[in-house]
Amino acid sequence: MEELYITEFDFERKIIIDESLSEYFKPIKIEGYNVDNPELKYEQKNYRIIKEKLPRLHFKINGDLKMHPDYDAEEYISRIMYKKSFDNLDEEELEYVNGLFSFYIELFALYKIDYWNNHYALYKEYIQGEEFSEPIEEVTELKDLLEFLENIEHSEIIIRLKDNWGNVQTDKTKKIAEHNKKVLLENYTRSLYNKWIAQYNLTENLTNEDVKQNVLSLKGNTAIQPVSEAIAILQFKDVKPAFSYSYFEELEKLVTSNTHFDKKLTPQYQFLKIAVPPLNKLIEDYSPDKYKKKDKHFLIFSILKIFRMVPDKEGLLHNGNEDVKEDFIKQMLR
Repeated sequence: MEELYITEFDFERKIIIDESLSEYFKPIKIEGYNVDNPELKYEQKNYRIIKEKLPRLHFKINGDLKMHPDYDAEEYISRIMYKKSFDNLDEEELEYVNGLFSFYIELFALYKIDYWNNHYALYKEYIQGEEFSEPIEEVTELKDLLEFLENIEHSEIIIRLKDNWGNVQTDKTKKIAEHNKKVLLENYTRSLYNKWIAQYNLTENLTNEDVKQNVLSLKGNTAIQPVSEAIAILQFKDVKPAFSYSYFEELEKLVTSNTHFDKKLTPQYQFLKIAVPPLNKLIEDYSPDKYKKKDKHFLIFSILKIFRMVPDKEGLLHNGNEDVKEDFIKQMLR
């Protein structure tokens, strides 16, 4: 079994967002977010500061440490630019390859600072808890239910009985009568709405009818940030929580607009779908017309590895299959 060694290098610098980088980097924008501090405004527009320790994986050959292919970005740059190994570069070529490596990782670092450190990493922390995904789903559920309720004449409620194996018993299906469906749906929807209101400590918006239903006695949970921020932005616009489809439609749009979250995808996957295409474009623009696409794909993979942005999944680890690793990058570019 080969011996593996991890080293780290200090990546500390002020990255100036000049014309060469701004062509590929789009700072994250969150609606309703304003920076009043002039210094922060200047930083947001012109530069980012990064201070990280980035890993490199090595293995020993005849007593010498050699870079693991998963981390050997300079090797792939050398193959693309000069069609030869990094070890065979002359001094001028070596300087150019190192400059490109610095350029590429600076672009990815900008995306990591804006989209991962300040955004998707927080999302990852939330969903690793027990209750993050539920509040977001509740917004969509309430929006859908209120749409049914506000269009009750075009909606129907059907109750189905299932057997012990989960199969629907077709002879035990009942459609709720027209004169009953509105009452039934409204009571159910309002009970969810009241719990949602209490969860975000919005009890001042409850009606007298809600108070009668003892909603105020519900113990409010700590607000989950993406939803509560969206609620606050709407309130700032004088749009208060309401038992209406229009409110929850606007809230859902704001949550998804501010977070770009998709409950079906992992935060890491969503981040990479944003960051990898511009990195790919940058590499293509600074590469010769002819090169092996495989080298480009592994260059991208190595940069993701250096930034610890490759999922810990079988096939993507240091002993994983090359085809699986390349397919992973191709997936990010689709």
